[in-house]
Amino acid sequence: MVMGVDIAAGMLEQAQRKVEALGLGNVEFQLADAEVFNYPANQFDQILCANTFPWIAEKLATLQRWYQFLRPGGRIGIHTPAETAYVGYIVETDLHHLLYSAICPVVRRSYSASSSIK
Repeated sequence: MVMGVDIAAGMLEQAQRKVEALGLGNVEFQLADAEVFNYPANQFDQILCANTFPWIAEKLATLQRWYQFLRPGGRIGIHTPAETAYVGYIVETDLHHLLYSAICPVVRRSYSASSSIK
């Protein structure tokens, strides 16, 4: 099953139309804030955050929360604008500082396995 989460109802409505057009039956949507939504532990194989991470205020706390939702071996993927974009550069700098420090080694290992940060 795929769970789509967005804070904007309009984005979820657009996604629902696309899912219906493709005839997919294994997709659900939830209106929620990605920084604070909750699920039981071990619910997801992968979490993908697309074009949202730059605007998350508490990046480390959010990553720690998301990590709890993952099944063993799960991954967190973060899609941001191109490295040449200013916002992408800021996100990359923030993530490098947060995840490559000693603050959160478990999330850092998970992130490192699926990131392109050098």
